[in-house]
Amino acid sequence: MKKLIFLLLAAAFILGGCANYRKIALEDVKLEKLKMVSTSKADVKLGISLNNPVRGTIKIVEAEGVVFAAKGEFAKISLLDPVEFAKGVPSQAQATLRVELLDPLSVIMMGLNPAAWDLERFTFSGYIKVKKGGAGKKFEVDGMPVKDIIRDFKF
Repeated sequence: MKKLIFLLLAAAFILGGCANYRKIALEDVKLEKLKMVSTSKADVKLGISLNNPVRGTIKIVEAEGVVFAAKGEFAKISLLDPVEFAKGVPSQAQATLRVELLDPLSVIMMGLNPAAWDLERFTFSGYIKVKKGGAGKKFEVDGMPVKDIIRDFKF
């Protein structure tokens, strides 16, 4: 997750021509809260710390994606509210994601212990919309291994 967010933010600044974009760095991502909404939906609150030396506020206005398992779509992930990173070093924000299991029976078939799942079988495809000032850009990810996304995730 840490690498995905960093790659998408870095691409936004490269294409947007922001000053100091090369100094932008994702410092930390932590799981702060997990709230079950129903048997197949959960809200996940992440604490994100970002080194933001650019001249303005960075805003993630929309993000959505699907996690695929070997048998097809496994879960849908979407950003519930926009996230802003104010100018400063480091800038901190909270992002709330809605995670919805699309095939709850596959969880039972794989076992109820996510730590024992084979993450090699999971990939992520989705997009993120980033704005700086009035300009915005949509970035897409297709087939990124979930193992690479969560490798550096701190719990």
